[in-house]
Amino acid sequence: MSILQQLGHLRIPLEDVKQATNNFSAENFIGYGGYGLVYRGELLHSDGLTMIAAKRVDPRFNHAEYHFLSEIEVLLSYKHANIVSLIGFCDEYDEKILVQGLVTHGSLDQYLGSTNLTWVKRLQICLGAARGLSYLHNGWEGQSVVHGVVKSRSILLDNTWQPKIGGLGLCMIGRVRPNIFVKDGFHTPGYVDPTYLKNGVITTESDVYSFGVVLFEVLCGREAFDRDMNKPFLGPLARTHYEKGTLSQIVDPFLTKQMNHESLKDFSAIAYQCLEKLGTARPTMIEIVQKLEKILRLQQDFERALAFQQVS
Repeated sequence: MSILQQLGHLRIPLEDVKQATNNFSAENFIGYGGYGLVYRGELLHSDGLTMIAAKRVDPRFNHAEYHFLSEIEVLLSYKHANIVSLIGFCDEYDEKILVQGLVTHGSLDQYLGSTNLTWVKRLQICLGAARGLSYLHNGWEGQSVVHGVVKSRSILLDNTWQPKIGGLGLCMIGRVRPNIFVKDGFHTPGYVDPTYLKNGVITTESDVYSFGVVLFEVLCGREAFDRDMNKPFLGPLARTHYEKGTLSQIVDPFLTKQMNHESLKDFSAIAYQCLEKLGTARPTMIEIVQKLEKILRLQQDFERALAFQQVS
């Protein structure tokens, strides 16, 4: 019996998904998933009217059906406040559709240069995302998940700006600290682990490298790779500036005015460590969570002290 046959309680009729998304109209289109197009909608569900994101499998994508089944498996087994939630799926005729809760503020990449996200809020988002990845890495019943395509676009933000790890369709499930040979699907420019490019092996350390790039994106207010602007990859650029002591040249000036010096120093240090060329030299996601918790406390204490001085 296939996994879909075992999950009859999660099955959503195709007609209901069509009605929810206005028959997959252009107005309801919100982006590209790992293996298909994604549409927003309003679905009448057991919990009432629910905002959804419906990811429609496109068979032209390599191994699309496999990734669809893999994402269902992961979302069923790995439930966490910082991971997107599964509502159900559709499997009728030639249609396969994954239905998730809609994360209303979109993805982190949309806000990297925004003045609406303060330094504290950015730290909170990074910490939440790190907690979600740490949960995936550190296993459930002896297994762990390698996300494989960690980037600011796969970190989604709900209506309270809580981050949710999405884009799990290309993930790999294996033993804790797996070594998995991967042939394709993990070539996101600007985020990919150099070790993977060299030997084709992707591990939890590869996710850590990609997350380090995301940390620098948050710090510098720009994406890792911008084809339109023809800028260099942010990861190697940030490493060079960090080593030369000139990181201030690429940090977002809007954030510099808000930062406690210690929080900036510690944040840039952990981001740099994530980009170590040797995977085993990189911190684990557990260690990153601990560091970010400390950095957030430093910044919050700084801001409370500053506010007290202004009142006094």
